Order: sequence, then structure tokens, then C-alpha cells
Amino acid sequence: MSRTAKRGLVGGTTLGAFAIAVVLALGGSARSRSESEPVREIVLSARDVAFNEVNPTLALRPGERVRFVVRNDDPGVLHSITLPGIDSRVHFVRSGEEVAFEVTVPEGGRFEYTCPQHLPKMRGRIEVEAVEDVGP
Repeated sequence: MSRTAKRGLVGGTTLGAFAIAVVLALGGSARSRSESEPVREIVLSARDVAFNEVNPTLALRPGERVRFVVRNDDPGVLHSITLPGIDSRVHFVRSGEEVAFEVTVPEGGRFEYTCPQHLPKMRGRIEVEAVEDVGP
């Protein structure tokens, strides 16, 4: 093999290794970013047949991790919460207590959260919309 061919091979190998290292580093940092992204917390207070007095509409992003904290501030009343289409569980909350649970938000759409014992009054909307990337 000629001296030029050897240099090309070595240069190509070095460049190839560098490219692989960059791809791995970017892939690793992308994973680290998504794993280290904070979990968004939403606190809801159940009282007088409503969540937070008005059953607010919640705007969430697809793929977002959300931690719901539901407090029962209604003396002597049992409440619960369920998020049909997002989380199939029913989370019961005794008077004076709170429950917390995490979900991963699905792709875009409209969902709801409800207290099954107090429908139709204890019902709020969840709107999932993609956020456009405004990066450089």
C-alpha cells in the first residue's frame, strides 16, 4: 500500500471514529435530556363538587411527564380522579388526604379528567397540543 493510501485509510478511520463518537455523544445527550427533564406537577383541589373551584382546562404537551397531585379539601366526602384515554386507573382520595400519580401524555387530542362519583359537575378538559420547536 502506498504512503498516500495509508494516510487516507488512517485519516478515514480517524474521521469515521470521530463521526461515530459525535453520533453517540449526541444520542446520549438527547437521551439524558429527556430523562432529566423535570416532571411537571399539577395540583388539583377537590372541593364543593369541583376541581380548583372551576374545573380548569389543562394544556399539556405530547410525551410530557406529568405528576398529578389531587387533594381532597372536602370534609367528610370521598372524591376520586380518573383520566380516561390517558390513565385507566381510578385514584380515590379520602377527605383531608391527597394522592399523587404520574402519567406520560399521549399524542395530541382532547381528553378529560373526572371525579366519577360527582359527574357531571366534576369534569375538566385536557387539551394536548404539539408545541412547535423554535430552536435555532
